[in-house]
Amino acid sequence: MRQLTERFQRLFNWTKERATRQGFTEEELSVINLSNPAFKTTKSSRIWRFISLAYYLGKLDGIRYCDEMEKTK
Repeated sequence: MRQLTERFQRLFNWTKERATRQGFTEEELSVINLSNPAFKTTKSSRIWRFISLAYYLGKLDGIRYCDEMEKTK
């Protein structure tokens, strides 16, 4: 993974701290994609679909957010 710019590193750290305050552990936050085994413990296809949807929506929102941040001065 490439190194984040200082601006995005601060945003990344802030988001990670916020997730930690909400009860997520460092271990859970260490793998930032769906290859994290913690995501695959459910057997319910309906729950797995919600997890996948949240993942893709988060990625899309992140891309849009980054684009907006690049355009603002």
